[in-house]
Amino acid sequence: MRDFRSNGSANLQADTVLDNRYQVGRFLAEGEYTRVYEGLHLCLGVRLVIKQLRTLYPDPVQAREQKEQYRDYARLLARLSHPSLVTVYDTFEHQGLPLIIMERVPGRDLEEIGRLAPKPLSEKRVMLWGNQLLDSLEYLHQQSPPVIVRGLQPSNIILAPEGRLRLIDFGLAKSMDEQGTRNIVKGLGEDGFAPLEQGAYSKTDERSDIYSLGATLYYLLTKEVPPSAAQRTIAPRDPLTDPREKNATVRGETWRALSRMMSLRPLERPASIAEVRSLFLNEATVRHCVECKLPLQVQVLEGVEIDRCSSCGGVWLDHGELELLREKIEVQESRSEAILQTIPLNPEHPAMKTLAQEHATSKSFWESLMGIFSSR
Repeated sequence: MRDFRSNGSANLQADTVLDNRYQVGRFLAEGEYTRVYEGLHLCLGVRLVIKQLRTLYPDPVQAREQKEQYRDYARLLARLSHPSLVTVYDTFEHQGLPLIIMERVPGRDLEEIGRLAPKPLSEKRVMLWGNQLLDSLEYLHQQSPPVIVRGLQPSNIILAPEGRLRLIDFGLAKSMDEQGTRNIVKGLGEDGFAPLEQGAYSKTDERSDIYSLGATLYYLLTKEVPPSAAQRTIAPRDPLTDPREKNATVRGETWRALSRMMSLRPLERPASIAEVRSLFLNEATVRHCVECKLPLQVQVLEGVEIDRCSSCGGVWLDHGELELLREKIEVQESRSEAILQTIPLNPEHPAMKTLAQEHATSKSFWESLMGIFSSR
């Protein structure tokens, strides 16, 4: 291992030791303003992330301000405490460039999940994630002063192994006070997920994050990055298309809610997360049992919402819920097949034939069950 003083490059080198505690690992990613590396706390043996500001402005006054903003950004994250947010451990300078030591979150980001999915994700699954993101934004916006993310997009959201979404990048975060917003780290966010006022460096507030949340949900429902706000502004006709053209599980009510969230004019969007929640709640359909005519009670089974009649026990699954259930079944089948392939038996062994027959019977049963529910 090398001491950090021997590293003459602005880029962090693997095995370099920072502040006598943190060992630099492999390079992970590079953004417009930062580089991200894997790291290791040598004393505790904990894997972490090292986030380095890439470069400083040539003007000394601007450079000092840039460093202070980066430190403010670290302090901002450090004082926040929510299950969906990453933990900040430390901040200091290395070779004149500020660093932030952060929690390492395993899992895949939503950009990758959406891109690798064979088809657009079901509305039910996306809205379960949407509720988690609403919780996160509600917490941030209720801070004093409110914290505006200004960088909410699928690539900055990790689906952790336990099923919780984690926001991993607040590189564009702003803290608001009575005089307006104040830059912590400058940036625009990715085209397609940033509202028009953010790209124009205008004042941003809660409505800006609401736009980005709507765009994120739109991407997951369609597998397509929404057209940028600038493109939508200059086009003779808004190129933001109805997601129902790509995804049959999307309800008209959901599309209307997303349309409001992604309005180009901030004042036409919901003003708060509470208003977003009420928008989806007010447009939700209250289902009734076809036999008893009583309102169905919602039960959550393995993350799938099932509407059940408390009188006759009948259940109702809409198309989105069926798709989510189907996805879970397919995952379970893949795991079963992987287990079968690891059993050290000859393929012609009677036990293998029995297992294969049971697997085929189970698959046929679930396909029949899907058909019954789909026809209701």
